Amino acid sequence: MKFGANTQIWVAPFKAEDIGLIEKVAEMGFDVIELGVASEKPPFETKQVRQRLKDAGLESCVCSFIPADRDIAGSDPGDATPYQGEAIRVTGRHLKHFHACENDRGTPGSGQVRWNSVRDALRDIRYDSSIVIEGFNPEVVDLANGARIWRPMAPTPDDLARDGLEFLTNLFS
Repeated sequence: MKFGANTQIWVAPFKAEDIGLIEKVAEMGFDVIELGVASEKPPFETKQVRQRLKDAGLESCVCSFIPADRDIAGSDPGDATPYQGEAIRVTGRHLKHFHACENDRGTPGSGQVRWNSVRDALRDIRYDSSIVIEGFNPEVVDLANGARIWRPMAPTPDDLARDGLEFLTNLFS
């Protein structure tokens, strides 16, 4: 199992001046960094980012940061299922990427997600790809407003990443 951190824990969207997060995420012990971007053309030099990723020994993936005015997701809480394990098993081999965050979008392991059920279901379907911590920083106003974040999810973004990785590593060990 590989564990990753989404750059939205610290910034959104990821830009050229945020390239130092690559080394930070690697030094924290993650295997993968998920770059949150908000446009078709990334606001950074892809060759430079690729080299830094290679030098840091990190794998990467990209997610789209969608500002509140472009969000097409449903807002009805009834759309979500409380049965995470069942949903994972139904998805089965089609599951290619997994975001980990708490029910309040905080640090994995600090809320009400039934993590043992999630872990067991991921093992049942033989999931062996990345589990990426998706965190939200309330200081990134567009992201915080769109995700309805009104308070810090952890004392610092680094704490969210570090504590989340420790929890997930222990859960899956």
